[in-house]
Amino acid sequence: MDDLRINVDRLMGRIDELAQIGAIENTDGCSRLALTDEDKAGRDLVVTWMRDLGMEITIDGIGNVTAMWKGPDTDASLDPVMTGSHIDTVRTGGRYDGNLGVLAGLEVVETIAEAGLSTRRPLAVGFFTDEEGSRFPPDMLGSLVYVGGMSLEEGLDTVGIDGAVLGSEVGGGSGRIIATAVGGVIGAWLGSEIGASLDRADQAYAAQAQQQAHEAPVGSRVTWNNPESGNHGTVTAQRDGQD
Repeated sequence: MDDLRINVDRLMGRIDELAQIGAIENTDGCSRLALTDEDKAGRDLVVTWMRDLGMEITIDGIGNVTAMWKGPDTDASLDPVMTGSHIDTVRTGGRYDGNLGVLAGLEVVETIAEAGLSTRRPLAVGFFTDEEGSRFPPDMLGSLVYVGGMSLEEGLDTVGIDGAVLGSEVGGGSGRIIATAVGGVIGAWLGSEIGASLDRADQAYAAQAQQQAHEAPVGSRVTWNNPESGNHGTVTAQRDGQD
């Protein structure tokens, strides 16, 4: 157990492959607004990786995806430990952002499975629909529906900036599979807020990084935020801000 390590090359390979969907020319960034064709292609790719790991996949009515893994000795009666984030992006998004949180979770699952280990609790990796809110306001819409802060009906009736109705769009790609959300989870979350413009900076730069850790009961949270930068999703190069 002491020498158990993730495969960084495999993780970075998945990050790079996902970033090719909606890639922004002449940058390392990508654009996959929620439930566009690009986002649906990204969702299908990630779900394929989940299935390759033998994970049990559920997709709720708003399109949130949860994949569950159980080892041979896992107690399936226990609530799962869940990690994840989102794979939709802002119009000029970075390749890490929420993607890192989702794909790092898959890498942890694969590392444990390869080692022939079991966890006491099931492990879940999820990604939420329209977390950026760049197409369908508000941001974090999928997770808001997931935790009951917005009704499913209200979420599905949301009209996007392009006039599209979320409920009409969520049926594409992997969203055709409708199931129930996973409840009673203990979560650990990893995220990095990096925009596509950073690779064009002429000098050293930094971006707002946000890491959150959640432990039961729900609502116990540790959050880092730069008060000069605003809310989740605010990304500025060093030359433009003080991050």
